[in-house]
Amino acid sequence: MLQGSELGDHVLELGAGPGAATEELGRLASRVTSLECDHAFAAKLGARINGSNAAAIQGDAAALPFADGTFSSAIAILMLHHLRS
Repeated sequence: MLQGSELGDHVLELGAGPGAATEELGRLASRVTSLECDHAFAAKLGARINGSNAAAIQGDAAALPFADGTFSSAIAILMLHHLRS
């Protein structure tokens, strides 16, 4: 899906959901932070990826809880339509 993409060393995955792309992103970057608004999805994903180069955090993509410059790239797959206007 992302072959040939230059994502850098720390990717922010917005709207990770159940983590369908998280492991693929982990193969392409040194670190992945997956942000998911649904607490249950974030907890389940966090448990599944525990011990890997990825972390799952519950939070709102419309109000990012990170400092500017934290990530080398960000990716949003099938989630933008969930954001409020």
